Amino acid sequence: MSGDAYKEMKEDFLAMAITAVDIVNGAAYLFDKMPDTDNQHWKADLEMEQFQEMLEQDNIGE
Repeated sequence: MSGDAYKEMKEDFLAMAITAVDIVNGAAYLFDKMPDTDNQHWKADLEMEQFQEMLEQDNIGE
């Protein structure tokens, strides 16, 4: 399996897992439960963290 194919498969699997977790969190009320944490913006937080790491790496390389 090439590196690009592996990366694409990994991203697809991650998207599927994220969707499943979002569905379960959204359906918590059906079981008279509330989600343990308010993780509504976790993806944006993760992307911001990754962006900051990338900027730090660029600054180190200069």
